[in-house]
Amino acid sequence: MQTNPRRTVLGFRLLTVVIGLLLLLIIGAYSIRTDNFEGEQNFASRVDYIKDQCDDYTSLSLATESKSMLRIAEACEQCARDIQTGTDAVEAEVLSRCVENHYLTGVAVLDRDGNVVQYFSKEGALPQQLLQELATAPLLDVAAHPKKTYSVRLVCDDDSYLDLAAS
Repeated sequence: MQTNPRRTVLGFRLLTVVIGLLLLLIIGAYSIRTDNFEGEQNFASRVDYIKDQCDDYTSLSLATESKSMLRIAEACEQCARDIQTGTDAVEAEVLSRCVENHYLTGVAVLDRDGNVVQYFSKEGALPQQLLQELATAPLLDVAAHPKKTYSVRLVCDDDSYLDLAAS
């Protein structure tokens, strides 16, 4: 029994092609799996880094806001001490000195109902958002309790901040 050399060569080539394709599929699948795993790891590490950076930024932002609120509350108490005189009328000069001495943008004196009695502002007129905040109950409650201080941060339409304090 003789084997046909042409048939054995053809069978050998077919077997080589099948083995080559199998190896190619195995290596391709392994490569895809490895690339996906490394991509997931890389993505996860970047997300963790961004999360850490956001947490740091949030902490810094909160610390800055807290410092600003404490500073404005202290400046408000200082202005209240500067303004306290024996007379009911508060002069604009006293308010302008308070603004300059305590590095404020403006000072307003209110009556117990939240109406502006006298004010001084470097900007000119008081912003509408500020006038709305002046009529809130927590701010007006400060007049009834002399040791109480009220402070709030308002976000303006242009994404700037307006810190407000009452004493």
